Amino acid sequence: DKRDSPIRTLMPSAAYDDDEFGDFLARVDGVTKAIEGLKSGAVDAYALAAEDDATERAVREAAARRERKAEAARRQAEEREEEVRRMERLKEEKREELEQLKRDYYHRKAKREKWEAFRAEQQKRASQGSGFTDYYRGWDLFEEDPDEELFTGDKPAAVQDQAAFDAMAKDVEERTAKRKAEAAAAAAERERGNAAFKASQYGEALSAYSRAVDHFRGDKAIFANRALVHLKLRNFASAIEDTSRAIDIATYLDEDVSRRPPPPTVLKAYVRRATAHAALGRFDEAEADLEQAREMAPEKERPEVVKQVRALKAEREAAQREAKLAKAVEGSGDDGSHDRVRALLGEVRDSRAEDAGQPLEALAPLLESAASRLCLRKEGGIPFLVRLLPTQPAATARLLQLCAERRAQLEVHEAGGTTALLRALRAAVPLSATKKAVADVRSGEGDSILAEQLALLTMTMRHPEVREAVRAVAGSEGAYERLVALLDDGPLGTAGSLWNELHMSTASLVTALAYGGRCKGLAALAPQLSTALVTRLASSGSRVDVRVACATAIGNLSTTAAMRPQLVAAGAAEALLTLVRVAASGPPGRQGASTLAEAALPNTIAALCNLSLLPEGMAAIAQPEVGRLLIPWLDSAVSSGPLLSRLIAVLAKGAQRCTAIVEMLLDGGSPPVAMLARFLKSSLDNTELGVPAAASAGGVPDEASEVVVSEGEEDSGDFVGNSVRLLTACSRHAGGPAALCAAGVLPLLSMLLRAPDHAASHGNAALCIAECATEPRCLAVRAPVRSTEPPVCYQHVVSAAGSR
Repeated sequence: DKRDSPIRTLMPSAAYDDDEFGDFLARVDGVTKAIEGLKSGAVDAYALAAEDDATERAVREAAARRERKAEAARRQAEEREEEVRRMERLKEEKREELEQLKRDYYHRKAKREKWEAFRAEQQKRASQGSGFTDYYRGWDLFEEDPDEELFTGDKPAAVQDQAAFDAMAKDVEERTAKRKAEAAAAAAERERGNAAFKASQYGEALSAYSRAVDHFRGDKAIFANRALVHLKLRNFASAIEDTSRAIDIATYLDEDVSRRPPPPTVLKAYVRRATAHAALGRFDEAEADLEQAREMAPEKERPEVVKQVRALKAEREAAQREAKLAKAVEGSGDDGSHDRVRALLGEVRDSRAEDAGQPLEALAPLLESAASRLCLRKEGGIPFLVRLLPTQPAATARLLQLCAERRAQLEVHEAGGTTALLRALRAAVPLSATKKAVADVRSGEGDSILAEQLALLTMTMRHPEVREAVRAVAGSEGAYERLVALLDDGPLGTAGSLWNELHMSTASLVTALAYGGRCKGLAALAPQLSTALVTRLASSGSRVDVRVACATAIGNLSTTAAMRPQLVAAGAAEALLTLVRVAASGPPGRQGASTLAEAALPNTIAALCNLSLLPEGMAAIAQPEVGRLLIPWLDSAVSSGPLLSRLIAVLAKGAQRCTAIVEMLLDGGSPPVAMLARFLKSSLDNTELGVPAAASAGGVPDEASEVVVSEGEEDSGDFVGNSVRLLTACSRHAGGPAALCAAGVLPLLSMLLRAPDHAASHGNAALCIAECATEPRCLAVRAPVRSTEPPVCYQHVVSAAGSR
């Protein structure tokens, strides 16, 4: 009975189990048998001792195994605890980064949904015939989101617990490093593309930009740069795709398209897309892009966009004229001239180069007709004539000059004509020779040929794209040095008409190269060039058209600040004033005087105005003679557009420093002041308050103005501002306020103060009103007229006695 067992009684309860108790009894039985065996001699004592030792070792080994197992369990528990603590630390460190990752993902997701909704709407409109064009041809605006798998799954991201985001923390650094590496690779490829583009290696630039896109498709600058390369390679459809993508990235990814001022890349994208549209004949789309660019452009860059608008207008008009002409020719039928043009072209193609002169001469009278010129272009005549320039230089140059249409200018350039003409100049004027050797090398016929070639080059440079291309290669062809040598060579008088033609063509080409103040290549030769031009201009023996061409070249060169000191030092201001005396010496109504003044005065006066930015140049126009010469032309029939605006600009500058000019303006009942009031009223009437004025030829502002280089170009001067400056100068003279009041100037100035589009003139207008307020009659006229809020204060001109 276990309850009566003494062993059971001695062992505490709950200190053993049945297995342990069985082992204990077995050991007791073994000890009992061992004792009995020792007593009887049946058991060897030494064997028993060895067996006990083995048993003890087994027990110790079992204890050691248990200890190692317990130690391993303890270490695992500590590691688990350390891992928990590490995850807690990592969670705290990465919490902000993970939250930002979530926010970025949902932000990108919202923009993606916005873009997809926009595209779906446009595709719906396209299916309904709204005319939407999908420039993307199936490829998506957005990349595959690298964080998509982190935030999508069975559970929405909004309800995933923090533990799920903790598990993502290990992957965050790798993803971030990968993104940074791809962005760095894209930036490196973009820099390679920029370097290749600057070196005119357009194929390599295109490849580099494309590799940059492969690395990262979210950089709008890469697409804008690649679009420019496409324009250079005349891949206009691809340029439209890239610029459109740059604009969409700014709209849907960067969301900075509405920022003012806009990022430069966005403005460039709109202008470049307009250029591509115009090249494909999509003038409405191009106009819309340029209007958007004009609206967003900062004040400093707006004039360049306005130039692009004018160029687009000219391109559209040229295309319309050509289409109208083609339609008229098709409707009227061929009168035989087209067959004659084709026959002569075929004859030239079939003849040897030295025998092609006669059929080329026969083409000249036919090309007087616009329809024949159109036929010549459709038959591939312009590239063919360009190929004949080396063998028949004079005849082909004259024929190509007859094809003066805007698109023909570009065709001549694209066929390699401008490069051939620059190389002809290089061959005709070897710089290593002396002046006498140069004159001996060129015969009279050679001068005539060179003059025709330079005239053709000037004609093609009327196209802005051609002008930029010629500037890019003129320096490498040594054109600038040779033009200076030509101007410095030859007689000063009328000893040779061929020399006059050559000098006029050379000066005209310098004018075209310097147009817009971009004459870095010419600026390096400023002393020699200035001296040569001024010498030709000042010579009374030179033909008038040569002198006018030199004055126009000086005007364009003077728009560059670096050129003005050299021109003034060479005596350009006095030489220009001499030409003004010749052109404006006769009365405006005399036969022939108007034509000469219209040809010579606008650019000559603009050049004087540019040079007046220097004290020496200002001294040339601040003298009574300028007033006597120019004031009568204010009321001339030919004084319109650039001439009128520049007359007022020069008179305004001169009147501020020469009271004799003001006295002439106020003399004889002040009719010039009345004319100025009439001009100012006409300008303000063209604009409703708050609505921009239409583009018109204005005066020359206090900055250097561009000189007209060809027909169709407009001056960008401030006509209203110059008129107000001139009126302000008159108001400071005795009798001036009364004359201005009688001419009705004060209400016009009040109207001007309320016109936001003439904000640059508000200061001078207020000053003019304040000067007139010293006259009681003027103050009485002015007082009831509302001008601006707050009203102009007259306290600084009220006398101490307070009588006014």
